[in-house]
Amino acid sequence: MPLCTNVRARDGLIKKGLARSSIRGVQFHLTAAVLCFAGCSQWETRFEVTTFGEAGGATGFTEPRFEEGSFRVDARKNYVMVFEVPPEWVSVESDDPQEGTAPNDAMVTSDQSPLHDEVLMSQIIQVEVFWRPLPGRTYAQRTQTNANILYCLIRGESSISYEGAGFVYFEPSRDGNSVEGRIESAALFPTRFTKDPIDLFGPCHLTGSFRAVENKRQVATIRQQLRKLLGPPMTSSSSASAY
Repeated sequence: MPLCTNVRARDGLIKKGLARSSIRGVQFHLTAAVLCFAGCSQWETRFEVTTFGEAGGATGFTEPRFEEGSFRVDARKNYVMVFEVPPEWVSVESDDPQEGTAPNDAMVTSDQSPLHDEVLMSQIIQVEVFWRPLPGRTYAQRTQTNANILYCLIRGESSISYEGAGFVYFEPSRDGNSVEGRIESAALFPTRFTKDPIDLFGPCHLTGSFRAVENKRQVATIRQQLRKLLGPPMTSSSSASAY
């Protein structure tokens, strides 16, 4: 179900919005697409961001390039999931002479060699589910939340995180080695920044479907990367008040 009416949907390559930015502002060059999952696999890993303009309308951005995620179950039986668009060198249009500089040591390196007009970009989503709804046994309201969610955009040495709370539903496989599910809704706010990031979204909503496999090492690696980039984690209430 759409989050709102009057939604203008644009297909993801969010990196293009970042790549076409300049110190004067941000331009978007995204191809049109529907925001829903019509014609897609039910459990395709795919996320959508809905932003809200001053006039009351909304714009949707889909990001289909996230890879299959990883998850682990912590000592309190909470599920921690991470999803990534791996780092890649992207040509940029910018007036900033520093755009082509190499990333800091918090970034994952690429086998490709950078050019003077290229910058390393990546995206990360982290989902921490602290209770799991059970079909037929859990009564859920529209405003209910069961997860802390973080969406990080990384552009060279700059990064920005959108953080908040949401409602996540998923089902583990019979052997417990994988999960499939959806982020039904999540309200996120710009929260932590490094260097001079581009705020593409402002306050926004995140939805999407996902599949993840158990991989404790990958979860630890991504969480360590986020901590190096952004510093200590914040609570969902702190995220809302930070904007």
